[in-house]
Amino acid sequence: TDMDTPLGTHIGNALEVTEACAVLRGKGADDLRELCLILSAHLIAMAKRMDYDTAYSTAERVLQSGEAFEKLRQMVTAQGGDASVLDRDTCFLKAAVEREVTAPQDGYIAHMQTQTVGESASLLGAGRETKESKLDYAAGMILRKKTGDFVKQGETLATLYAATDEKCRAGEQRFLQSLTFSANKPQKTPLVLGTVE
Repeated sequence: TDMDTPLGTHIGNALEVTEACAVLRGKGADDLRELCLILSAHLIAMAKRMDYDTAYSTAERVLQSGEAFEKLRQMVTAQGGDASVLDRDTCFLKAAVEREVTAPQDGYIAHMQTQTVGESASLLGAGRETKESKLDYAAGMILRKKTGDFVKQGETLATLYAATDEKCRAGEQRFLQSLTFSANKPQKTPLVLGTVE
């Protein structure tokens, strides 16, 4: 993959678990769900010695039937966890502060610097700035717009979650630095650029 746009829309520990549950229910962001199907198909094809198209159909069937999500529930239960937490449609941890980041101008999002988005998430508390840093499992962001989307000034780009207003302000400033706007729609990049067999 090009690794130049975040996959899915949820960034942060609990938020990513919520999005993973949505994908395992056959929902969630199109790009993340599709990449999961492609990767699963390659693994099934190798493990079961079947052609890729049949393996992809198998992955789709398991996802749509609910078997994939049920397997996650079984894994959580087997490790002593409470699988009922996974049944909620919203994040099972709630951050103290929520902040909307709005577009500073009209235009297409031409580029989204993934590393800078990650740095923004760290400033919110979702990542470690140092080895000793404590993670805030509720911190993170949900992207409302991504590369290729047209936005109007004032439209919501992302929702940030953190323990304090200060962290949200720092995360917002860094997040806006990750974006490049253009009057022209950027060319769409394929989700998968190549496969090593």
